Amino acid sequence: MRINLLILGALLAGCNPSDDVADFTSGNFQLTTQAVNDGCLDGGMEVLFMPEGEPTEFANPIYIPAVDELPATYEIDLQDPFSAMEVTVTGDEDTRTVTGAVNNDVEFDEDNYPGCLVDSSIDVDLTIDSADEFHGTATMHTTDFDEAGCPVVDDDPCDVIATLTGERVE
Repeated sequence: MRINLLILGALLAGCNPSDDVADFTSGNFQLTTQAVNDGCLDGGMEVLFMPEGEPTEFANPIYIPAVDELPATYEIDLQDPFSAMEVTVTGDEDTRTVTGAVNNDVEFDEDNYPGCLVDSSIDVDLTIDSADEFHGTATMHTTDFDEAGCPVVDDDPCDVIATLTGERVE
């Protein structure tokens, strides 16, 4: 009876047991780009992550492993213009770090710079907020803007940092 009263009290107080990061399990998550800081083209790279200038969902859900599966290496399919890539995920109860994502010869912006192919690697740092949500940053290290059709960049290599959120879909 006392336990039932404690559970009822927690529910009435707005506490949800699934909001605990310890309840985080592996699954597929819908990632959304919330903001982009472009260190390459003074905003020109934002078109890859936020083409309409508003928060944008990734085309494909991304699998995020539970802590007992770490370290984990598997393939993800990000979205065009990126092809599938192998990643390694490490972390602890409330964080995940994604490394190893490499894509070469990515067509940077086929509408404005046809034929401009760049190489990139992506590192992601995630903080788990609850059993079903996380936030973090993805840093895309971009290099080799050396094709004839490529724009002149501020720095080569350069970094584009995207602020992300994720919500469980399955």
